[in-house]
Parts: sequence; structure tokens; C-alpha cells
Amino acid sequence: MFPKVKSMDSSPGFAPVYLNVYDLTCINGYMYWAGFGIFHTGVEV
Repeated sequence: MFPKVKSMDSSPGFAPVYLNVYDLTCINGYMYWAGFGIFHTGVEV
């Protein structure tokens, strides 16, 4: 959905960190109005 962009401030010793959020079920579309959902996250360094 969002492209990964290389940081302008990358220097030795620093790495970009991405938080990936995955929508696991189609039921989330029905539960959105109530503020509930089933998601999975992953951190990428």
C-alpha cells in the first residue's frame, strides 16, 4: 500500500524501521464501526 522510501538521514549505525500491519480477516470490515478488528503486525529493521 505504501512504498518503502529510503531515509535521507541514513548514516552508519542507523537503520530504517518499518511497522507492517496486516488485516487478517474480511470480518474486520464489519467490525470497523465498533473499533474492533483482528490484525497482525511485524517490525522490519
